[in-house]
Amino acid sequence: RGRLAGRVDAFPPGRLRAQAAGTPGVCLIGPLFVHSSLARINRELAAALLESPGVYACLGPHGFGTHRHSDFPRSESLETGLMRRPPEMRLTIRHHWPPNFRRPRQGRLAVILPWEYGAVPRRWIYGIRCSVDEVWVPSAFVREVLVEGGAPPERVRVIPNGVDTSVFRPEGPRWKPAGAKGFVFLFVGGAIPRKGVDLLAEAYGRAFSSREDVTLVVKEIGSDTFYRHMSLVKELRRAAERRNRPHLEVLSAEMDDKSLAALYRGADAFVLPYRAEGFAMPVAEAMACGKPVIVTGAGPAPEFVPAELGDWVPARPVLVPEAPPPLGEWDGDVAWLQAAVDTLEERVREVYANRAA
Repeated sequence: RGRLAGRVDAFPPGRLRAQAAGTPGVCLIGPLFVHSSLARINRELAAALLESPGVYACLGPHGFGTHRHSDFPRSESLETGLMRRPPEMRLTIRHHWPPNFRRPRQGRLAVILPWEYGAVPRRWIYGIRCSVDEVWVPSAFVREVLVEGGAPPERVRVIPNGVDTSVFRPEGPRWKPAGAKGFVFLFVGGAIPRKGVDLLAEAYGRAFSSREDVTLVVKEIGSDTFYRHMSLVKELRRAAERRNRPHLEVLSAEMDDKSLAALYRGADAFVLPYRAEGFAMPVAEAMACGKPVIVTGAGPAPEFVPAELGDWVPARPVLVPEAPPPLGEWDGDVAWLQAAVDTLEERVREVYANRAA
């Protein structure tokens, strides 16, 4: 192992060897060529680093890419940063699951951590205190959870996620499934309990009948990959087949950013009654496309969803009913948020009835 590590360290950077010595090296490690919010954030951050003249950026893919590089915007630029080695490493940024708090051999360490629950594993706090220079979190909600768990407050920085408004904008093509009815509610995300898709299906089924001109479109993500062991897609499809149920359509085909933006624009309202989120990127994307949003009124969403532009559904903290992720001892009870289904039912009904507003 030692001999192999030495050979790896001695591997020449090839055509990039002429990079000026002393330029600070920054390495971003995480998934890149995958259709997910996490990978989209990494691609944007990677592109910005590669375009910055003040740093020597390199990219370290984490996990398996599920698509060709050319399937994603700016792939040629991203490829230039893959697996190259800067002359001097100043900063390693890690953004992947599970998080890795191990100290790099050279330079400082920042870990991007979009945590969702109301408690945190104790070994994470130990890793942050011992090895991490800064933790970058997307919301004040996540920061509060980490600090209450014991993370040093001065090391936890809030850096909210952004949206590419050249893609996610009100103007542009609109698309909805061929069988969709006149009014479309849209859900985008993993079809899992943490995202609250079961609460939405229940509220929607209570609010409407099969005779009404309304469709709920669930654009699910990850049922065949990272969410396959907890996906509710089969249950949703069975519900869609029941008689006397309002129209429900589940989309599983993967979409690039432009197609996803067209889906947002083709809907009339966006709904995400999450139980646990670190940021909720689809909510921001839907708003950027000019859509009203109905979201859980606690956690991170109220930080960027103005009350006058969205419907907040009241929620209360409850214990997570199933076993939490096997991450060792936790700093407290593992809790998430439970949106009020009765209020959610009222909100979707109100939005449907008051389309002009």
